[in-house]
Amino acid sequence: MSKFHWSEDTIMYFVELSKELNMQEFSYKVMDFIERDCSTEEDETFQDLYDDLMDVILKEITINRSVDICHYSGLLNTKSYE
Repeated sequence: MSKFHWSEDTIMYFVELSKELNMQEFSYKVMDFIERDCSTEEDETFQDLYDDLMDVILKEITINRSVDICHYSGLLNTKSYE
């Protein structure tokens, strides 16, 4: 379960974007979004937001089989925001 609330539009935007980009480009786009459009509170970090959003996106991709999940399986281990 997600620790944060992500809009359905945001999730679906990234699901669709994942069809067009390679793993590294996709990861950078998520990072850019976190830096540009999100803010942290108290004990949260941008890494926390990134990890959570990536988990939500990858679950949605897996559920919908919108892209070949094997193409993005490396993202499951790419949990580095830096």
